[in-house]
Amino acid sequence: MRRFVLAFACAACGGGSSRLALALDGTVYGQSVAAVDAVSKVQTPFQSGSFADIFISNEPDVCGVISAARLATNRQAIRIALATRTDAGVSAPTAPGTYPVYSRSVEGPTRGNRATISYELHDASCKKVRTADGISGSVAVLEVGSSGYAGTLDITFSDNAGHVSGTFSTTPCAALRGNLDGICF
Repeated sequence: MRRFVLAFACAACGGGSSRLALALDGTVYGQSVAAVDAVSKVQTPFQSGSFADIFISNEPDVCGVISAARLATNRQAIRIALATRTDAGVSAPTAPGTYPVYSRSVEGPTRGNRATISYELHDASCKKVRTADGISGSVAVLEVGSSGYAGTLDITFSDNAGHVSGTFSTTPCAALRGNLDGICF
């Protein structure tokens, strides 16, 4: 399997902190997962809760692409939602922790950490041609802060689509939203 690595500049590290490189190993539907950029945002879609929205893509400057409402041809992306359920509601990670992967079609535990994951592949005309949901594995958040999230992941996808593992570091992207459709370029 090929390994794709992008190390972030030390300016994004926040002083002396050492951010992890973006490096994923594995295949989904027989294709190596090409990770070039990763962004995140804490989403607050409901009154009593929030979740961490992480978007890993094969596009450079993915936040700029999202901000311009554009969709790159041949986009390959992994989207991760991380949250902790408590009696008080649902909240995005505020400290390091491990988030077990649950399929979006499975309710999962009523309390505790959880991750839901999806994979998308678009063709040369920006049409979504393949999708898969994470069904098992985990996401370990090692760093949480104003500069984004950093951690490791180990994901098995539905329908024997594949398996991906590796490390990630995100940068904040205020434009990250639920629907990332846009103009094909």
